[in-house]
Amino acid sequence: MASTGAGGGSGGLAIDSLAVAALCVACFFWRLGTPSLFDFNEGLYVQAAREMLLRGDLVTASVNGIWFYDKPPLALWQVVVSFRLFGITEWAARLPVAVAAAGLTCLTWAVARRWFGRSAALIAAAVLALSPIYIGTARQMTMDIHQAFWVSVSVLMFWQCVRTKGLASLAWSLGAWAAMGLAVLAKSVPGLVPLPCVAAWLVWEHGGRVRDTLQAAARTRPWFGLPTFLAVILPWHLLALRAHGQHFWFQYWTHHHVGILTGQEFSHAQPFWYYAPALLASMLPWSFLLPGAIKHGLLRSSGGPGAASMRRLATVWCVLTVLLFSLMRSKLVSYLLPMYPAAAILIGEYAAVSLAATHRRGYVTGMAVAATALLAASVAGIAFLTRSASGATDPEAQALLSPGMVAYGRTAAAVLGATGLGVVISLALRAPRLAMGMCAAGMTGFIITTFGQGISAYQASVNAPLHAATARAARAAAEGRPVAIYVGRPRRPSIHFYLPAGLYRRTLPAQDAPYLLEAAEAAPMAQFAAAAPTGVILADTRRLPELEKLLGYKLPVEYGSGRWQLVSTRPNPGSKP
Repeated sequence: MASTGAGGGSGGLAIDSLAVAALCVACFFWRLGTPSLFDFNEGLYVQAAREMLLRGDLVTASVNGIWFYDKPPLALWQVVVSFRLFGITEWAARLPVAVAAAGLTCLTWAVARRWFGRSAALIAAAVLALSPIYIGTARQMTMDIHQAFWVSVSVLMFWQCVRTKGLASLAWSLGAWAAMGLAVLAKSVPGLVPLPCVAAWLVWEHGGRVRDTLQAAARTRPWFGLPTFLAVILPWHLLALRAHGQHFWFQYWTHHHVGILTGQEFSHAQPFWYYAPALLASMLPWSFLLPGAIKHGLLRSSGGPGAASMRRLATVWCVLTVLLFSLMRSKLVSYLLPMYPAAAILIGEYAAVSLAATHRRGYVTGMAVAATALLAASVAGIAFLTRSASGATDPEAQALLSPGMVAYGRTAAAVLGATGLGVVISLALRAPRLAMGMCAAGMTGFIITTFGQGISAYQASVNAPLHAATARAARAAAEGRPVAIYVGRPRRPSIHFYLPAGLYRRTLPAQDAPYLLEAAEAAPMAQFAAAAPTGVILADTRRLPELEKLLGYKLPVEYGSGRWQLVSTRPNPGSKP
């Protein structure tokens, strides 16, 4: 076994590089364009990038013509470039986030290999890439992975600039401040996480000695770095403020920053302890090694000064990120993604050291608990599917519990159960290396099952019916017929992506004046039907009776696809609802 100390040598570098590349292809690029867009967030962000491209406006995003200032535009800009290069497709929309996820996996592997050795690096790469929340987020066009990438780059560059001297230190410093600016442009204020993480690491690194800590902090060159950071983030913010003034300020800052921080918006308010169980589930099965890995990071100082320093940095980076986000009232599991590389590095080294030592009680305990969790998840999943598959009445639940989805759920549960059982048997045989291999193989099998059988089933039962109806609406729009969307809540912004581009190329209209009528209430739809006798309405079947009652006549169906229908606004003579 390769050394777990500083430096991994050149042994097996080519083989390991190919293994990590294969892992990234399987996790992030395989079937990337298969299913059609997910609702809600992905459909919203992809359509915002599409309209940005169609209107040629890189400052103001819009969705259905309504100004969209939910997030900064870095991820949208990347999708615009991808659309330019590869066409407006689902694959092109997801390519930038897949590249970011693969890049962050490779960066995690490289750092772990440099300081903790070959085995630690391979485990760290597998822990990151095969964590459920990481791989699930990396295959949708959202902002979280982009921010995690730039936060990680910034933290590591700050670490390098403090530990080097001269022009190299200056270059690392400017890179760190610029990367933090890109993290802010990816998803705003959480991109500032590198500052408290690096500050806390410096305090620990210098034993709390104020003078030494301040001297080390000065190597980050804030007098050069802060202007660099501002040069990255200010241009777009100032241009957006100039373009839309108070509206930009309210939507971007008051609604999407203050509201999220205080938990007053978006129904994301959670208790302080929320991230403890959420992290255990979202990083399963590796999360059960994290407590031991953090303890290892706090207490171990071997491996040379570079390895010890990196271990301290990863520990602070991991723990402090969780604590900072726990202070926010609004919480989502994906908010923690910036700490996942640090957690993966800690787990990788902890597992490698444990496997190389004779005393590995903590590691064995963690793996045993992980195996128990996998077995419990398998049993609970199969029990839930057996109880719920035939009794679902809600349309959302019915789609998610279609025969294809149930078959996938049972297969996935069986894979998790087999993985847990394999780990238990490996530990009983006193083969802890085999237990780690079983975890990696089992999670790989789970990924193959999910993106093979599961995605196909989801596409057939959830996405395809809506998007088939949207395709018929697109034909009507191409014929010049007015189109309205009446699906209610939750919204389905992906619908816009599948409607003709010509509907979204026009100059941005007045505030809150959409290109297409999109409403959750029946009254605006009734007005549309009266004003557009040749129009069509893409509707949720459950909402049609209310609309027809208001109109006083039954709407002819031009196309039906299960829950979704395309109806004509032209009444049938003498028809009644």
